[in-house]
Amino acid sequence: MNLKIIEDKYSQALQTKIRSRNTDKEDLRGALIKLGQKIGIDIVSDNMLEETEVSTPMDQIFQGYSFCNSVNLVYSTKDDYEFFAKGISLAIPNSMQGYFDFQGVRGPDALTQPVRAASHPTIKPGTIVDTVVIAKAVLATGCTAISLAKNIMSKFQPKNLIIASSFYSQSGIKELFVEIPNIKFIYTVGKPDTLNEDGMLIPGVGNLDSRLLG
Repeated sequence: MNLKIIEDKYSQALQTKIRSRNTDKEDLRGALIKLGQKIGIDIVSDNMLEETEVSTPMDQIFQGYSFCNSVNLVYSTKDDYEFFAKGISLAIPNSMQGYFDFQGVRGPDALTQPVRAASHPTIKPGTIVDTVVIAKAVLATGCTAISLAKNIMSKFQPKNLIIASSFYSQSGIKELFVEIPNIKFIYTVGKPDTLNEDGMLIPGVGNLDSRLLG
């Protein structure tokens, strides 16, 4: 299972701020952007760098790394687009954002819910998409992420598919790997939550979409 769990204290501090019922709307939005950016940095470090050699102003050769010159997309639901997904996109070079709107439907219903609206970046015909990152801040049952991934795979046929989440359950992760076996990596933060009978994460973050609206 290609699961990458980010466990540094900075990321967990952001996660704790997002969990707190006392965090106001603006701080919540800022924490989601920062946590998305931190996860994006890890994604780039693992997947989007190549060794390079440059000449310095001191006429010395330096061996280092450069960002791969590839086309990368960050896709999310409409609710994640401006915050968690935006943070990830800020960290990924040559990235463009898009979203699908499932009308707020979650859980198993998301697998059959028609797309109400979508926003796609402008890509020249024939462009090869290297990596698509599915950004889903809350990955409970995994159904919405599965629906996002299937829509993206059919539209762009990327070389690599990566899932990124900040809160998750083990059953949601397992379901993703079963339904989308060609996922390269899933990135998430800290320990998993459990699911209650309504499919909500525990200790969880409540209804994050409503909290973001204030």
